[in-house]
Amino acid sequence: MTARMEMALENVLMRSGCEGWWCASRLHDGVTIGRKQDEKITVASLYKIRLLHLTLEAIQRGDLDPRLRVDVAPSKGTYEGYGFAAFDDAVNVSLRDLMKQVASVSDNVAAHEILRLLPAWAREAFLKRFPPHYDLQDRNSLVTAEKQLRQYVQSQGGSSTDIAFSAVSSLAEITNDLEQVWKDDSAAVRRSMCELLGLQVWRHRVPSGFPPSGVDIYGKTGTVGLLHGEASIIQVEGEEPIVVSIMLKQVVPEQAMSTHDGAIGEVARLLVDALR
Repeated sequence: MTARMEMALENVLMRSGCEGWWCASRLHDGVTIGRKQDEKITVASLYKIRLLHLTLEAIQRGDLDPRLRVDVAPSKGTYEGYGFAAFDDAVNVSLRDLMKQVASVSDNVAAHEILRLLPAWAREAFLKRFPPHYDLQDRNSLVTAEKQLRQYVQSQGGSSTDIAFSAVSSLAEITNDLEQVWKDDSAAVRRSMCELLGLQVWRHRVPSGFPPSGVDIYGKTGTVGLLHGEASIIQVEGEEPIVVSIMLKQVVPEQAMSTHDGAIGEVARLLVDALR
């Protein structure tokens, strides 16, 4: 990355009053650039990228039926957020529609239900990737962690127990999660995952940095308090795709949140331009 590009990125942080972490990678050759991309931070709902990918792999293996019907009560999981948490009445939906809820509006209740349904091998893979926060000091204690996770997803806790508050990762790892989606051996899994990530309704972060046509964006946002982010596969028409993972933390309270979120789009555009 050129010194001029680095300065432009730092200027975005200064104007938006944010601290920043990011990682960007070209999928075809692995060239990567970043800022504090190996530092472990809370990544909020970006954990749902890996959750959705594991669920699709389980479906591909025949371990889960996408048509499985699930009873969902609004009180399950977190009381906060969009989606089922705002419902007054219980609903009965399919697993594949739970996945669409997670992808489109980052539905926490739907995510908790999917976690509960994962087969043992997928649950173990998820726990290795995102150990429960209270078990971070003992990453090898998968038996204990799995028991805690089962208790967690079956409880009726508030937002303080939401995995989004305890999911810890580096953005290099989040970027790798998306790279693995694109490189999955199953064309059906790749296609389904991109279809899911293309459903996201939030367009005010990464997509805000790009024109409305000529660019395909498959992304997932993550938000915890003043920490806002998004991880996306970005493909400019006729070019190789680029993966970006960005987290910005607002450190100047008087700055508007719209400035904060718009800065994510600016950073994404600069990173993509640097790798084109």
